[in-house]
Amino acid sequence: MLLRDVTLEDLVPHPDDDLSFLVERGVVTSGDWIMQHGYNSGDTLCMPGFIGHPRWTPGGSAYVHSQKKGLMFAEHIPESILGRYYKSRQEESPDEMIPSFPRLEKVVDAYCHDRGTEESVRTWLDRVRDPSCLTIHLRLGDFGVHPQHSQRSKDMKRVILTLLSRFRSVVVLTGLHFQTFTSMKIAQESTLDGLQFLKDMNRDNLFLCSRCNADDSLAIMREASNLLVSYGGFSMLGSMITKGNIYATPHILWIHFGDDGKRWKEAMKHKNFTMIK
Repeated sequence: MLLRDVTLEDLVPHPDDDLSFLVERGVVTSGDWIMQHGYNSGDTLCMPGFIGHPRWTPGGSAYVHSQKKGLMFAEHIPESILGRYYKSRQEESPDEMIPSFPRLEKVVDAYCHDRGTEESVRTWLDRVRDPSCLTIHLRLGDFGVHPQHSQRSKDMKRVILTLLSRFRSVVVLTGLHFQTFTSMKIAQESTLDGLQFLKDMNRDNLFLCSRCNADDSLAIMREASNLLVSYGGFSMLGSMITKGNIYATPHILWIHFGDDGKRWKEAMKHKNFTMIK
């Protein structure tokens, strides 16, 4: 979809994000950790722990919950990326520290192979593989309007405008989830507001991929020739597994305690990475 054509009605959660079927099956209750946090690839793969949050490191409460959650996904949605990840981990190395990026790359590649047989997914993968395409992951709507995030948005907008002229086409990844920190209506309006400066350009080389599920988005980031990431665990996942060039603002390191992102910074030394301040 051309980004200039996007309306509020186009910004809806993907059905795959709805985990209520687990409640219906009696697997969990509506107030369970899984239902509160949803599918959430970043948290379930303990990305906060990867940059120093103690609750998401081995022995921490969130780390323990994420393991249990991942094994449940392995049983009930085994074809999902998280299901595949935790199933292979349990079978091959159950004590392996989470996240293991080689394992994640392997299961994302398998997912790309399987989903790539569908024309709609293959079209997106082929587009972002083009070296003249910039793929942007934007975290926009789940917090609603919040002063804490205004500077992040301004910095990301500035970086996007700086990079646009270097590429023939741009794919923007964003999406809504059933679990947000605000009402769905506010999340939709915040997302549209965050996209408005790109819509106002009225260009025919800016595309929005808002209707793919979280796994498809991760597959797209994996295959992107050029990836600009924003803020949060999902962007950081993309930065760790993409095959292409990586761009980011300093806000990618959103946790400022523990080791302050030491592991991620070390990993970036071995990648085609540019921090844009």
